[in-house]
Amino acid sequence: MKRKRKGVIFLIAGVLGLVAGTGVLIYSVLSFIGSFKPVAVMESPGAVQIQIDEPGIYTLWHDHDTTHNGVTLSHEPGLPQGFDYVLARDSDQVRFQLTPSRARTTLSTPGRNSVGVGTFQPDRAGSHTLRIAGPGAQSRVFSLTAGSFLGRFASFGLWIVLGAIVVLAGLLLLVLGIVFMVVGPKAGAHPQPPPPGVPE
Repeated sequence: MKRKRKGVIFLIAGVLGLVAGTGVLIYSVLSFIGSFKPVAVMESPGAVQIQIDEPGIYTLWHDHDTTHNGVTLSHEPGLPQGFDYVLARDSDQVRFQLTPSRARTTLSTPGRNSVGVGTFQPDRAGSHTLRIAGPGAQSRVFSLTAGSFLGRFASFGLWIVLGAIVVLAGLLLLVLGIVFMVVGPKAGAHPQPPPPGVPE
C-alpha cells in the first residue's frame, strides 16, 4: 500500500509538472511573438506621438516590405544616407538620439518584413514624439518596438529552457509513479522472524 500511495503522489506531481511546463512554453512563445508588436508605425518624413509605458530600450525598424494605410510598399532593405532620427520627450523636449545597430537584424511577421535601424533609450515613461526625416523626397515606413532584439531572444531562450526542465521533471515523476503503481514489492521482502531466544 505504501508503494501505491507513493505512486499516486508521483503521478499527481508529474501531471502538475507537465501542465506547468507546457504553460511556461506556451507563455514564452506567445510573449515572444507579442513583443514585436509595434508601439508605433510611421512614414517618413514625419512625426508621431508615442506613449512610453516604461523606460528602457526601444528598437527602430525599417519596414521595407509592408502595407501602410492600405498601400503595399516595397523598398530595398538598406536605407540611403541622410536619414535623421530623433525621439523627444514632450514634457521637457529632452532628445534621445538613435544608437545605430552594429549587426544586421531582420524581422519577418505577417505582412511586414523589417530590418533593424537602431535603438533609443528613453529614461522616463510618458509622452514622446518620434521624428524621422529623409533626404530629398525619400519616403520610408518605420516601426518602433519595445525592448532590444537580442534581449528578447535571450529572455525567450531562458523561458524555453525553464519550461523544458519542468516538462522533463514532470515526465520523470510520471514514470516513477507508474513504476511504483505497477511493480509490486520484491519477493522475500517480508520481515524476517527474530532469531531464536529473542522475544518478539
